[in-house]
Amino acid sequence: GLGAYALGFAWSLKKIIACWKNTANAERMLLAGAGIAAILLFALHGLADFSFQTPANAVLFLCVVAWTAALFKQPSLFYSFSLRPPLRAAGLAGLMALSVLAARPGLADWRDFSAQKAPAGAKIALLEKAVRLNPDNPKHHVDLAYQYVLRAEHRSRYHDFFLRTALSHAQRAQRLDPANPYGFAQGAILWRMNRVDDAKALIKKSRDFKPWLK
Repeated sequence: GLGAYALGFAWSLKKIIACWKNTANAERMLLAGAGIAAILLFALHGLADFSFQTPANAVLFLCVVAWTAALFKQPSLFYSFSLRPPLRAAGLAGLMALSVLAARPGLADWRDFSAQKAPAGAKIALLEKAVRLNPDNPKHHVDLAYQYVLRAEHRSRYHDFFLRTALSHAQRAQRLDPANPYGFAQGAILWRMNRVDDAKALIKKSRDFKPWLK
């Protein structure tokens, strides 16, 4: 995938720069120059960071490339065909779909942030929505696990159910991000479930135990 990306990126950038050098419109040249600079900065940043793993960044990068390429009207230099209306509609639909997918992690983060300041009764509902929007973010699962533990402390009738749900989310966070020491979270929950030996074993394995559950 990386090789195909590098070849496609190099080809597109070469065509864009060729068009940029041959354009006679000063304003278009300045706009295209800004677009080329943005493309290069995106690419250089991607070498040191995993920014393209964030869907919003990938979509923004593609939009910048498309916008820069659209500044040129010389078909012989950049493209030698025009898209038919059905293909244009399909491309627009695909772009809209990508935009929706890119927005989901941001909406999930907003739900998680809102839950921090929400009333106690609304926190779990907001975090559940965050998990549904972006189930691959371990932070949402850990925050939700913490809220279920707090709920278990205040509702003895469903104490075991809430703790099992909290443990499930803490384990999911660990699977999603094994490098982080989420064992302390699981250990704290297991301790409350009277599984002391399992709790001690997990806490011992954690590289950075922090007593987030008092």
